[in-house]
Amino acid sequence: MHLQCGALLLGLMLAGMAVTTNSQVSADAADGEVLVDPGTTFVKVYRLHDLPAWSKDGAFRPALIMQTVQDQVLPKHWEARGGTATMAPYPQDGALVIAAPEKMHERIQAFLDKQRPDK
Repeated sequence: MHLQCGALLLGLMLAGMAVTTNSQVSADAADGEVLVDPGTTFVKVYRLHDLPAWSKDGAFRPALIMQTVQDQVLPKHWEARGGTATMAPYPQDGALVIAAPEKMHERIQAFLDKQRPDK
């Protein structure tokens, strides 16, 4: 439980604020997506225990998964590419902490679920 709270706190710090109330609709022609309320950001923790985020010696190495998520899930919406969504590793829990709009979280979850073994 402490790890979950710590991950949430880390995410809040990374996002600057957990929720904003900027109600708007944004169309991103390149992504072909319409994100409703792109200013409303939610923080979510994604555990990576069953994904290839670990080295052979057991060290947490999420860089490849982080890059792949940014490449595959609404690329223009990530902060590194001019958007507002942020992502950070949380090694203590083997997870990623992501601050993004709800629709983006839905896409991230679906993408990660497809990467999981036996899904």
